[in-house]
Amino acid sequence: MDKIYIEAKYRVYNHFLQEHMRLNQAPFNYRLCLFRCFKQEELEKHVSSFRRHQLVLQKKNMPDSPDFLVSKSTPYSITDRDFALLSVEESKRHWISISKKTSFLKQCSPTFHNLVPSATFLSPLYCRPFHQLS
Repeated sequence: MDKIYIEAKYRVYNHFLQEHMRLNQAPFNYRLCLFRCFKQEELEKHVSSFRRHQLVLQKKNMPDSPDFLVSKSTPYSITDRDFALLSVEESKRHWISISKKTSFLKQCSPTFHNLVPSATFLSPLYCRPFHQLS
């Protein structure tokens, strides 16, 4: 049975990366804490942002080593086998059903961004979540 996870595209990708990919399938990971990500910049930010990493290495008398930073040359590619794009109507129904501000989200329709040009961030492309298939 398919597990339904409806969310914005980037969140579906991150969910898939964390919950459904093995560590050796991720494009980048940090062996010390099993962190996974899609971009090297994300990995570098993670390692530099958490003082705890340096504390653990010091406590174990281990030098900060690039061996902990892993870059996969052929990572798993997330494709349409892994998730399905919802239609504009399915997406609209979903977001309205979970929204506390339903009157505002009801405006998120295919024509709304033409009526209010300054609100292009509400165009249907940005309101369309993805449905992950397991």
